[in-house]
Amino acid sequence: MYSISKIIYHARVVLMPRKIRFVEDSGNFPVLINSEQIELATFDDKLFLAIDKTLKEIFKEVGTKAIYDYLERKYQLEQKEISRNPKTFSTGLKALLGSAAPMIETLIINNLHRELHLKSKKKENSDFSQYIMELRR
Repeated sequence: MYSISKIIYHARVVLMPRKIRFVEDSGNFPVLINSEQIELATFDDKLFLAIDKTLKEIFKEVGTKAIYDYLERKYQLEQKEISRNPKTFSTGLKALLGSAAPMIETLIINNLHRELHLKSKKKENSDFSQYIMELRR
C-alpha cells in the first residue's frame, strides 16, 4: 500500500510530504519517478514554452510553423525535441535567420528567465546552447 497524501489523476501527479513525484502507469500499478527526472522534464517544458512564445510573438503562428518545419526538414529536429537539442536549434536558427538569430535567442532566454522566475541575465557573448546547458544544471 502507498502512503500517498493525495493523487491528482488528471495531471498524473502524486503529492507526498515535501515532494512531488510524477506517476507513470505501468500495467496494474503506478511507478514513481525520481525528483531529478521531474526537474529535467519541467525545465524542458519551460524552455520549449519560452521558445514557442518568443517565436510566435515575432513571427506569429504561420511564421513559427515555417521555422519548425524548416528545422525538421533541414536538421531532423522535431518540435518536441527542440528543448533537448539547443545546439541544433541554435545552428538551424542562425542558418535560417542569419544575424537576427542572436537577438531572438536573447529574447528566448529572457522569456525563459520569466518562466523559471530567475532575475539573472545572460552573459554577453555567451553561446545560447552552452547557456541553456548551464541553466539546466
